[in-house]
Amino acid sequence: MKRRLVLIVIFAVLLLSNQSLASFQESRWQIMDLLAYPDKIEKGFKSYSVSEASWEKNDLADGIPRWLAQPAKLYNYELVGSPIKSAAMTGIITDDSKQVNQLKIRAILLMRAVGMSREQAEENFKVLMDSAKKDKDQEYYIDAERIRTKMTVFSSISMLMLTMSKV
Repeated sequence: MKRRLVLIVIFAVLLLSNQSLASFQESRWQIMDLLAYPDKIEKGFKSYSVSEASWEKNDLADGIPRWLAQPAKLYNYELVGSPIKSAAMTGIITDDSKQVNQLKIRAILLMRAVGMSREQAEENFKVLMDSAKKDKDQEYYIDAERIRTKMTVFSSISMLMLTMSKV
């Protein structure tokens, strides 16, 4: 009987810990660390790192703190709030298939850094990108794993904007 109770308690703890991993990551330092060392998210993605030193603090007009980083000419990251209320990425879309693949990888890494599971991040990115490419300049969103993911593809400048926030 005691053994069965212990197993139930262990199972419940594991279940709850898995659910907490799939929620919005509010710690700026954890998000920055994961983006600086993407191997912690997914093995083999070192070339997509965002240096911790590249983040610049720049408060919004209402005093809310904001951190910005530009790891490459075509990509920008933004973390807003303390604790973090939203995480965003913008990226220019070119005709180069390698660059488009890099855009996808960077977007999914950010989604994973804020707490989304690999499967959900990949699925959300695909669904949002398919919708946003068909109907540019419109914002699309998906709520999953207590994270709202929004995407817009702008037609005038061929740019993608991806934003995650708590639901």
